[in-house]
Amino acid sequence: MISSMNIVLFFLMFFCDKLSPPPPRFVTILTASADMGNSTAQYGLSKLYATGIGMPHDSARAIMYLTAASKAGHIEATATLANRWGGGLEL
Repeated sequence: MISSMNIVLFFLMFFCDKLSPPPPRFVTILTASADMGNSTAQYGLSKLYATGIGMPHDSARAIMYLTAASKAGHIEATATLANRWGGGLEL
C-alpha cells in the first residue's frame, strides 16, 4: 500500500525535476522526511545531492541517502546502487 506521504513526495519530486533549483521549502520537507526514514524521500534527496540541484554537490551524502533507501527496500535506490557499483560508484 502506498502511503499518502509517498504520493505527496512523488508529486513534489516530479515537479522538482521541472524546476531548477527546487524551492528551499521542498528541500526542507524532503530532508525531514528522509531523516525520519521515508525511503522515497531518501532516494529523492540522494538525487539532489548527486546532481547538486538545490544544494551543493555532495557524493558522500548522496551515497548515504541512497544506501539508506536501498536498505529500506526502495527498488530504484537498489538498482541505482547496483549500477553505480558496477560503474565505479561515481555520483
